[in-house]
Amino acid sequence: MRKFLLLLLIFCLAVSPVLYAAQETVSVVSFEGDVKVLAPGEKEAVSPKKDMVLEKGTKITTGKGGYLEMTFDESGDNILKVEEETEVVIKIDGVDKVELVNGELFALIQNLGEGEEFRVKTPCATCGARGTAWKTMTDGQTTDVSVVDDKVFVRGFNKDGTVSDKVFWVNKGYRRSIKKFRAPGEMKKIPTARFARMKREMKPLSSRLNKVIDKRISASGLDKPRIERVVDRQEAMDKRTRTIDIREDLREKSLDQQREKKDEPILRKRRRRPPPPSGGTGSP
Repeated sequence: MRKFLLLLLIFCLAVSPVLYAAQETVSVVSFEGDVKVLAPGEKEAVSPKKDMVLEKGTKITTGKGGYLEMTFDESGDNILKVEEETEVVIKIDGVDKVELVNGELFALIQNLGEGEEFRVKTPCATCGARGTAWKTMTDGQTTDVSVVDDKVFVRGFNKDGTVSDKVFWVNKGYRRSIKKFRAPGEMKKIPTARFARMKREMKPLSSRLNKVIDKRISASGLDKPRIERVVDRQEAMDKRTRTIDIREDLREKSLDQQREKKDEPILRKRRRRPPPPSGGTGSP
């Protein structure tokens, strides 16, 4: 949360929000091993290059031991890692940013426009969030969503291909599996060893985000300690706001309990009252 506030403050001071919201550029950050990129309209796939722009409809495939990292904005805040033996297609179609055909994706989403969502589409479901980190895996028949930070929503598909209206959430440290044309299964805790691996996998992506922040501070000529003090004050205000909300909830709960306690004697008296005699007449 601190990183996001810091980034947001720098952004508001140094860049026009309207101009930023209008830009959506997908480009290659890094890659390694067997990776192929097939641009729309082309017949032959090519090897990627750093900073290579990926157009809508571009297909990315990785072999064993290969991976590719790409950003979905010019600032490099939202990073998606295509794991080994995976096939994805760039969508940039409204909220659906990428389609995972088969394999694994790791998403670290830290900076979206107001009201914007980042979704990953699979053959079984669509999942996404406004700012979090999660892994999506699919074999075409089952999709698994595992959350490393914050929470992610999941929606299955109806048999006619439309997205289900029912929304299911996956919290930090938990996962859900979704079979094709079925509702998502129960939320289950991620095994400790696997969760630790996922957190380690997130560190390099977070490191890239920190470099983006430092680079932007340097380019803007702003004083980093001063910015951090502003962020500290904002976090303190948020903490006080949460404390007030909690106190208000406790106060309401206490009032409800007092009202229930006051009404209890009346309810008990009503329960002890004998039932009225049955109506109607007739001969014995």
